[in-house]
Parts: sequence; structure tokens; C-alpha cells
Amino acid sequence: LAHTIPIAEFDTIYPCGGGRACLPQLGTTSRIDVQSYRQRMLNRLAYRNFGTHQSLVSNQSVEAAASIAGIRWWEVRNPSGTPVVHQEGTYAPDAAHRWMGSAAMDTVGNIAVGYSVSSTSIFPSVRYAGRLAGDDGPGQLDDLDVVGFHRREVDIDEFFCLRVVVARAFEHGLGVAAVLHQATDKRLRRARIAI
Repeated sequence: LAHTIPIAEFDTIYPCGGGRACLPQLGTTSRIDVQSYRQRMLNRLAYRNFGTHQSLVSNQSVEAAASIAGIRWWEVRNPSGTPVVHQEGTYAPDAAHRWMGSAAMDTVGNIAVGYSVSSTSIFPSVRYAGRLAGDDGPGQLDDLDVVGFHRREVDIDEFFCLRVVVARAFEHGLGVAAVLHQATDKRLRRARIAI
């Protein structure tokens, strides 16, 4: 490796007890794959060149607290020189499980993370959280944990597609709420991936 980047400690593996499907969902005993066993970043590493600096944003499913899955996210700057973590954090504001995220940054440096959420009292849903470029407290996502889409029956492909749509729409300056409102049809969700 050309560079290693020091980061704050966190627990990379959610304790599934040897299996992968371990997150609860409302109305069934079937469990959902937490995706933390891979111990690597999810979806993609999003890049932005601001002229004065370059940024990469990404995320990973982790154990945020004892038996609570959360989203670990990073902004890395100067990737073509000596990379440094500009900000990082773990998002898990309550006892619901958050996993399988997709991070994005728009043209002014605002960050959004779309992710799946579920618990024994919440149907599997897609939500998002974010922060503005000028917000105080680096490493903190604002409480934008808004329900964007939820379903009684889980179709992981549909949730993955919708998270990617949210991230790409955000990068291109489109209103996330408008995209979520429009993306109620499965065909539309899949078609919007090309944004």
C-alpha cells in the first residue's frame, strides 16, 4: 500500500453468530443480511474535485453500539497526494438497525447517506441522513432520518436501487424528496439508476 490512513476505532462486524441474516424486521421472524461481514466499504467510493481540494466519500455497515447496526461514513481529502480523513462518523441515532448505505457529495460539499433501516417495530425502509458543508461538528450527520420508502416484504434489489437513485440524484442537485416521491414504481426505480 502506498498510504495508510489513520481512522478512529469502530467495530466493523455486526455479531450475527456465524450467519449473515440477523437483522430483525416488523411482522416476521425472517432476518435480513446485515452486509458487515465483508468488512469493506459498500456500493462505491464517490469522488468530487472542488479545485481547491478533492474529496472521496464512502460508508460501511458496522456495529454502532451493542447489537445495533449502523452506518460508518468517511470523507477523505487529498486522495491523489497524501490522503487524510477530513471527517468521519457512525450514524445510529436510536435502536433501529441501519445498514447497506450509499454516500454522496454534491457540488458544494453537502453530504447525504441513503441506507436501509429496520427493527422489530419498523418495516424495512430506505431513509437518508446528511449534513451541509458549513455545518458545525465535523463527523455528525444531521437528523434527516426521514422515511423515504418502506415495504412489508423485503426485496433487497429494490432497496439497493432506490439508495443508488437517492445518492445520484443528490449529487446532481435534484431534490431527494421529489425523487423518492416519484420512485414508487419498481420499473421507475430501476430506470432512474442511470441518473
